[in-house]
Amino acid sequence: MVWFNKQLNPEQQSAVSCVVGGTAGRLPFIIWGPPGTGKTSTLVEAAAQVLRKVEGSRLLLVAPSNLAADLLAQRLIKAGRPKSEILRVCAFSRPREDLPKDLEDVTLWDDSVGAFRLPELPEVVANRIRVVVVTALMAGKVGKETFVREGM
Repeated sequence: MVWFNKQLNPEQQSAVSCVVGGTAGRLPFIIWGPPGTGKTSTLVEAAAQVLRKVEGSRLLLVAPSNLAADLLAQRLIKAGRPKSEILRVCAFSRPREDLPKDLEDVTLWDDSVGAFRLPELPEVVANRIRVVVVTALMAGKVGKETFVREGM
């Protein structure tokens, strides 16, 4: 495997290989651990590898905070993923000025109400979004209001 991040340690590389190779078990995959242990680097590498190797793959990346979710989106872009395939979903109540400037064009800001909005499924599909990055709090809203159809 050709690594995007050459600084990953063997344990991180093994985790990424298991995710990409399909030997990590059933979805969803959860990476957890104490601060500073390389969770973000491992997740970004796994996501970038899946997007490169699994045609048509779509990912929902969930982080515990806005700061962590912003960092995931920023690092995916830095790893070479085009902004056009990434959507950073923010809470309606998040102040726009709290969002890093380099992520403004991967969010859905609604000028008419002065707030972020949730995407609709047809919009995500039509725009060929492959990665949706959210906080854990927003993951339930995105899943319920965006990706779950009535009666399913």
